Amino acid sequence: MRAWTSGTDAGGKIRSVSRLEKADGTIKVLASVGDGVYNIDPSTPNFVTSLVAVTNASSTVTWRATQANYKAYLQNGTSAPKSWDGTSLTSLAQGFNNASPKYGTYSQGKMPIAKHMAVWHGRMWAGNIYEESTNKRARMRFSFPMINGIGETDWHGDDFFEVDPGVDGDEITALVPAGDRLYIFKAHSIHQVQGWDESNFEVFPVVRTVGAKKPEAIAVLGNTVYFWDDSRGLMALTSEGLAAPFRPLEKLLPSKSAASDMDAVVGVVERRVWVTFTEPNTQVYAWAAPPVRRFTYVFDPALSEAGTWSRYDIKASCYYSFHYPSENRMVYLFGQDDGTAPLHLVEADVEADLDELGNQVRSVPSYLRTAWLADGSPYANKRWLNLRMVLDAGQSQSFDVAFFHDWDESERVGSVSITDSVTAVRDPFIVDQSVIAPPTFELMRIVTGK
Repeated sequence: MRAWTSGTDAGGKIRSVSRLEKADGTIKVLASVGDGVYNIDPSTPNFVTSLVAVTNASSTVTWRATQANYKAYLQNGTSAPKSWDGTSLTSLAQGFNNASPKYGTYSQGKMPIAKHMAVWHGRMWAGNIYEESTNKRARMRFSFPMINGIGETDWHGDDFFEVDPGVDGDEITALVPAGDRLYIFKAHSIHQVQGWDESNFEVFPVVRTVGAKKPEAIAVLGNTVYFWDDSRGLMALTSEGLAAPFRPLEKLLPSKSAASDMDAVVGVVERRVWVTFTEPNTQVYAWAAPPVRRFTYVFDPALSEAGTWSRYDIKASCYYSFHYPSENRMVYLFGQDDGTAPLHLVEADVEADLDELGNQVRSVPSYLRTAWLADGSPYANKRWLNLRMVLDAGQSQSFDVAFFHDWDESERVGSVSITDSVTAVRDPFIVDQSVIAPPTFELMRIVTGK
């Protein structure tokens, strides 16, 4: 895996990632940290510079960027929006272009203050607006049509509508284009915009029972929008309705009062949905606070009718993916949220065997956990027969196998540690290991009657 580091900066965490693609195909990655923004050149190992200075690393005011006409437009919902062309950073004033005839003259250079933006149907859209010294949390605005490289910085005063203002105190939390629809997310509801110009744009509710709290908790795979609802877990929204792929794992949902609910993030990596959240820890620790159990669950919708889940110990703070023109491939990024310094932005490469963070090369930490049901029944004895694994690792590394009862980590019923080509035998577990292609590939066969 490739990774980019912030050097000595230890404050905060990467809260959001976006990009600028210039006309020549050059890519610049933007990482929001605290109340600032870093500029990252994918061809270098370090964060290049602080595009917007970080004055409070623990701030939850998040800058997010939306691209239009080879510029990145940055918004955080409180400060004046900024445009960046890869060289110059420009603050934009607020105001409307109400010249007659409507859309007849483009003046450029202005944009409303908003928390969320998106490009859809050839216009820039803004949601959760701050104007007239007031937070218009349910207000949506749309720009002039973007024609000949301009339009996203011209806005007419009449081009707005309110999205269920005052309902549940809900505010707009994300704008998500998907196919011919623009979805408007709130914490407890989802709405959509349809139409093709100002004469027939209309908004109507899709569902009033679920929603998402931030853009980083939403990802699009094809025409399916996956999102994290803090009471239901991962949900899937299509033109045909809602699905709940997280239902088999609902016992892992954090408490409704847990502050960690806001930390759930969703991303797409190689047509799989990655979900990182903090699991509830029900174990009692009389001598100290319980450890944080933050994991990443990977949902593959293609392996079965209901999809399949795997769990990893990756701790991500946000996800972002884009097409890298010069390398003709997709790039999948996530912010590393393991509480250590410096900050890392990591490329998730599912084919990679080694993790290169800075100058250190190490194996990618991961593990496999089996289901605790056998044949769908909790009463059947668990039995592994000739479970074969191929491990790609250096000979100096070990592979640990632990056996638990019904996913209860307090009931370890056995374990095996395998190092190099040594054959380990532990009653009642038998591990037969042989080296296939030195020095890296090893085959293991595990047989147990437990």
